[in-house]
Amino acid sequence: VDPEESDLIFNYLGTETVTVPAGTFDHCLKIQADIGPGGYTDHLYFAKDVGLIKAERVSTDDDDEGWFLLVDSMELLAELHSATINGVDYP
Repeated sequence: VDPEESDLIFNYLGTETVTVPAGTFDHCLKIQADIGPGGYTDHLYFAKDVGLIKAERVSTDDDDEGWFLLVDSMELLAELHSATINGVDYP
């Protein structure tokens, strides 16, 4: 996608409990990032005092059904496996 011809839109979708290899995090902010036109949609999960813990692609320009597709492991972009933040170890 040409950066001069695309839009980046972020939407707050609420909070969720998210489990990644680094642990289970309650009340994570779920943000939808849309790049368009003809781009893709990602969901980003942020844990309080930790930051981004998971990112997943929920649609691409090849998808016929848009962002409504169920996510499988092939669409996982990143997840937190371990970290030490402000003296706290995860997991």
